[in-house]
Amino acid sequence: MRNAALQNGRPRVVHTQEPPRTYLDRHYIPLYLNDVTTLLLRIRPAAPLDFIASYFSEVLNGTHVLLREFAYVSACPHNRWSFVRVVQESFAGVSPAQHELSAADLLQLLRLFCPDFPLELVTDACKLCGDGDGAYPTDELLLAWRARFYYAEFLQRTAEVFETCDTRAQVSG
Repeated sequence: MRNAALQNGRPRVVHTQEPPRTYLDRHYIPLYLNDVTTLLLRIRPAAPLDFIASYFSEVLNGTHVLLREFAYVSACPHNRWSFVRVVQESFAGVSPAQHELSAADLLQLLRLFCPDFPLELVTDACKLCGDGDGAYPTDELLLAWRARFYYAEFLQRTAEVFETCDTRAQVSG
C-alpha cells in the first residue's frame, strides 16, 4: 500500500456518505476487478492468489499498462498517467532538444507499448506543435502528446459542450 494510504502503519479510513457503487466507481475498482478476473480466467495460473497480488502490484507501480489495448490504457486517469510515465521513461537517455520526431515516429514508439494506439491522438499532438506535418522537437511533441492523451476525455467533453452552445451552427429562421 502507498504511504499516503497508511496511518500509523494501518490503512487510513475515510468515512463517506456516498453509496457503495459510487465509491467503487470513483476509484475504478470494477475496472480493475473485471480486468484481473478476465486475465485470471484466460491464463489460469497455478497460483491464482499470487497472480492477483502481482496484478495489483503492477497497477500500483504503473507497469500494468504495458502491451495492453488502448481501451484499457485510456480507461481511467491512473492508467493514462501510468502510460505517460512509461513513454516518458523510454526517452530517459535521449536528449529531447537534439532530436526530432514525426507523427509516424511517435506512433511507432507508442505502438511498442500499446499495439492499437490510435493515429488520431498523435496527429492531434502534431497539430498542437505546428501544422501537423513534418518533424518536431521531441520534448515539444511529447508534451503536446501527453496533454492530448491524458486530457482526451476532458477535451472531448469540452468540444461537445461548445458544439451545443455554438449559436453560429444554429439556423435562424
